[in-house]
Amino acid sequence: MDPSGLRIRVTEEGRRFLLRLLLGIFIAAFIFSTARFFIQRQKLLDTRDRLIALIEEQQTLSKLYEEELSRVGTPEYYEYMARKYFGYIYPDETILIVTNGEESDE
Repeated sequence: MDPSGLRIRVTEEGRRFLLRLLLGIFIAAFIFSTARFFIQRQKLLDTRDRLIALIEEQQTLSKLYEEELSRVGTPEYYEYMARKYFGYIYPDETILIVTNGEESDE
């Protein structure tokens, strides 16, 4: 078989079409990869912002716990805990019970 018989003749119009097709594919791939990059970047920025907020929240909690720990063992702390959890009062104190103005059946 003659190898010259297998040749495909490409016209000038065919070449232009092929060039436009390849250029279109390249542009589409570039746009897709750029869009994917920006989407991933936005996800990373959102994750970073959430982590920064979480770190700040944890730092605030840590400071509160450190302050609470520094008060443990002091007479004021024991008084606070006795009043809060056991309802202790001093003998000369007066207890006031405040209601919302609603009447109860008691």
